[in-house]
Order: sequence, then C-alpha cells, then structure tokens
Amino acid sequence: MYKIEKVGLYNSAEAIDRSVKEWANPDLRAKIAYDRLVDTRIANTDLAHNLKIIEGDLMLLRAQHQKGFTLLELIVVIGLLSILSGMAIMNLKELLNPAVSSSAEFSSLLRKARSKAIATTSAYTLRPTSNKQVEAKYSITCDTPLVSHVVDPQLQLTLKKQAIFTDTNWSICFNSKGQAYQNTVVVIAPATGPQKTVEVLLGGGVKVS
Repeated sequence: MYKIEKVGLYNSAEAIDRSVKEWANPDLRAKIAYDRLVDTRIANTDLAHNLKIIEGDLMLLRAQHQKGFTLLELIVVIGLLSILSGMAIMNLKELLNPAVSSSAEFSSLLRKARSKAIATTSAYTLRPTSNKQVEAKYSITCDTPLVSHVVDPQLQLTLKKQAIFTDTNWSICFNSKGQAYQNTVVVIAPATGPQKTVEVLLGGGVKVS
C-alpha cells in the first residue's frame, strides 16, 4: 500500500478542499490548494489522477462562487439608460426644428460679415431679399447710399425649408470697427414649433434665444 508523506500540510484531498473553502477569493483558494499539493511528496503512481480529481473539485468550487448581476443592479442600469435615452430624444427634436438650424446659420452669417467688415475696414450691410433669403453688401460706411453698395456673393443665405423671417423690414450694418449701426432683433419661425430670435447688439455681438 502506498503512503503519502505530508510536509506541514493536510494529508488528504478532502482536508485540502475544506481548507480552501475558508478563503473568500476563488483564485486565492485555488492557488493555495496547488501550492500545498506541490509541497506534498506523494509516492503514488496515480498522482496525475489525484491531481485531476482535486483540480475538478477546485473548478467546481470556483463556479459555485461566481455571481451574476443582482436585480437591483439591473434596475439601476435600466433606469440610467431610460434617462439618457429621454435626453437624447429631446435634443434630437430640438435639432430637427428648422428654426434652430436656420438661426444658427443666420448668426454664423452675421459673424462672418462682422469679421469681413473689420478685416477690410469697410461697412457690411445685411438685408432680407425675401422672407427666406438674406444677402450682404459692402460699402465705405453704413450711411453710404444703397445704390453704392456692392453685393458680396460669399455672404448669402437661404433659410431651411419650412423656416421664414417673420418680418423683412430690417437691416443690419457693421462698421469697420465691427460695431452694429443699431440694435436689431430678427425672428425666425418654423411651420410648426417654437420660434428662434437672433439679436444683434450695438457692440457687434450676436445672441440667439
């Protein structure tokens, strides 16, 4: 009959299994069990068989201690996804409003005209040619007669489909210092949905609300 000589360790696989269960970490339990087996001198020809049995027991132990998501964790994740989805849908609806995109393009046109007025030391005047189109002209000063104004083909804009200027009786002029001739408010309205207001301040700033 074969004997198993232990070196300060347990002398059976069952004892090793009980010791391993005392540890909370499955990986640490497996490491300790294998370390103990390595330090144990086993004079048995069925060593490989015994190792496979113990290895199987350790894998079963690890599988029993693996955990999935709890119900509370799933509820929290679903709640967060619902909130984020709602915010994304609200932002998407805002972007789909033609007045929003048209007001952004119009404010960009105003800023470009102001920059050109400063760069060329001339006056740039923007006027609507219809309730959907606006063009920019440059001249020496904002008081220069309209017949002397020259159209800048690079500064023209047509509003998005279903968006219009509610009023076409306005003009915006930036002088060579980038200052506006007067404070002007322009309203852009979509076919349905909220309107957007573009305001040009005396200092030359543009505000969209």
